[in-house]
Amino acid sequence: MQATSLSINLPGPCDAKCPFCISKLTGGNEHNTQRLLNNLDKALKYAAYHNVDTVLITGKGEPTLQEIVYRIIKDAQRKMFPIIELQTNGYKLWKERNHGILEQLAAYGLTTIAISVSSPDYIKNAAIVGLTLDYNYYDLIAKINEIGLLCRVSLNLIEEEMDVEKLRCFAECLKSAGAHQLTLRELGVPKNPTDNVTIHNIIQWITENKLSQNTLAALGHEISDQERMLRTVPYGPAVYDYKGLATILTTCMTDNINPEEIRSLILQPNGHLYHSWNYEGSILL
Repeated sequence: MQATSLSINLPGPCDAKCPFCISKLTGGNEHNTQRLLNNLDKALKYAAYHNVDTVLITGKGEPTLQEIVYRIIKDAQRKMFPIIELQTNGYKLWKERNHGILEQLAAYGLTTIAISVSSPDYIKNAAIVGLTLDYNYYDLIAKINEIGLLCRVSLNLIEEEMDVEKLRCFAECLKSAGAHQLTLRELGVPKNPTDNVTIHNIIQWITENKLSQNTLAALGHEISDQERMLRTVPYGPAVYDYKGLATILTTCMTDNINPEEIRSLILQPNGHLYHSWNYEGSILL
């Protein structure tokens, strides 16, 4: 069995209020930080054995609010994983960008910062996800690029915020700011969400605001040029050079259809390792 990445899904609070919050829809809600830390070394060894080259640090909340991020980065670097990525809404990093936080993360071994956004307009983005309206993620991108880290922007595709013309302008602005990669992420829900009022509201918001199939097809046509195709990833989608950015169109929490090539190993907040976001029965450790 081969895996693409190891996702370390941290427990903890969040400084945003995303109406489409995926973390509330997935399992692993039991928090056991001590067990997670106890199993971290095992999970890293297991991932290395299965040819994983990328460690992704993400969270039920905002991972930059967790001090254990530094230990995880350091341990992954010590195990010689070539790509160590932090997935974040970027707000804390933006607020502290001139106070050495990015340099410290780089010194510990971080290679990549992936910023999740929901609109090409930084003010609209802040309004959608519930952050202060002065949060300008373009400034953060520039700082990340300045210190030599790789920057990927993951855009949550919302119908009102995206079409082909907006995508063209957005990609050009990202490239100008210093970004290197762009993920266009279709909003969706897991196969077996928990049934409660909060989750019902999230699913309703996603259903009402996700990108239409016509717009999704138009975006796919816009980026898909065989002469600019760079590679395919194991779980299916192709990566294209679009406006100078490595660009991919994908869906949240997709499992690979080939059981021998899984998308991600997941160390959940309960401290156990899984190979699927959708099924608790995929537990490994």
